[in-house]
Amino acid sequence: MRPSWIAAGPAIAAAFVGSVALAQTLHTEPFYSKAYDRCMAKAQASHGYPEREMGECNDAEWKRRDASLNAAYLKALARVGVAQDDLKAAERAWIAYRDADCAVYQNQGEFGTLGGVDAGRCMIDRTIERTEALKAFFPDSSGAR
Repeated sequence: MRPSWIAAGPAIAAAFVGSVALAQTLHTEPFYSKAYDRCMAKAQASHGYPEREMGECNDAEWKRRDASLNAAYLKALARVGVAQDDLKAAERAWIAYRDADCAVYQNQGEFGTLGGVDAGRCMIDRTIERTEALKAFFPDSSGAR
């Protein structure tokens, strides 16, 4: 029996599939939604508690992006056939990576009062990146991703 770290290799590699397509996509399409940009501009212009308002913007954007991620995941899962177990393992590994990566920002002692906002934006960013990576499994009819 192979050690678990060797068995996880294909799953971990699959977690980062499509990075070239992702880089191209992020430079040709808006990264955040227009609704998010408007919300953040309004929050930053407020004289109350912009961190709370910015957090609400992050929550709304993350919900939109998470719905897109879930749709892309289900589509990729249907597309990969016999590699479904590998994709599921990759997704679990990606979730652990995302959570650990974004938790760093939560420590307000290091990042100030905007630590929570930065952590929320990290969750959005990682979700967008993963969604684009999953889209590599199902290019559209033009060959674009």
